[in-house]
Amino acid sequence: MADRTDLEELAFCSGSYFAQTADITLASQWQPLPTFTGNYQGNGRTIDGLTNTSNTAIRTALIRVIDGGTISDVNLTGVNISSPDYYSAGALAGELTGGAIVSGVSAAGSVSGEFQVGGLVGYTVVVPGE
Repeated sequence: MADRTDLEELAFCSGSYFAQTADITLASQWQPLPTFTGNYQGNGRTIDGLTNTSNTAIRTALIRVIDGGTISDVNLTGVNISSPDYYSAGALAGELTGGAIVSGVSAAGSVSGEFQVGGLVGYTVVVPGE
């Protein structure tokens, strides 16, 4: 993962292992990636300029749903997520489920929405036994 195009490719192979090798700048409106089930190692790198203010969908974030996947060691900066009429808004994920793991991840910027809103994750599904 070295640029926006690489990051967008996660939509087509979301169950794989990925390593970020350079800082990434998202210079325009971001369409959230669908469900992610793989492993993303940010290597301490940054994703800057994450913006989605279109207010057209639930689970507005970098990734809509992280389902059992792992995201680690990445910094999100310049975040601007606004979803005033919808729910589950966060910088990294709209929803975590399936025992997903997030570690060493930070976000700086603004996230707003109707409900289920968080700085990193909008909503976490907790299932007993997971």
